[in-house]
Amino acid sequence: MKKQFIILTVLVILSVALPCMVFSASFFDLKITKQSWKKGGFGTVALHNITIKNESTSDMKNIVLLFTYYSDSDRVLTARTYTLYKKIPKGKTVKFTDINVGFIHDQVVGCDVEIVGAEIIK
Repeated sequence: MKKQFIILTVLVILSVALPCMVFSASFFDLKITKQSWKKGGFGTVALHNITIKNESTSDMKNIVLLFTYYSDSDRVLTARTYTLYKKIPKGKTVKFTDINVGFIHDQVVGCDVEIVGAEIIK
């Protein structure tokens, strides 16, 4: 009986979690085609402009980005995730401007951006 209860519990959890799951964006062919950033707010806030192309066969939404900020000596000073709560239709390219990721260390001189998740629109 205990084994059946555990299996049933796992099935219930999966049926609730799967529709909300964040999937790996590389699998869905989302590509950052252009990106730039600057310091705003007297050098304390990161503002990004990012262009993303959806090369998949599905519309995508809720794109999760990972921003990794570096010092002049290539030391990671800050890393943040940020979710774009927008839709990108299949085959389309969308530009996002002035994305405010928040406060950054005052010695940040560089940033890498990568897509780490997204959801398929069904």
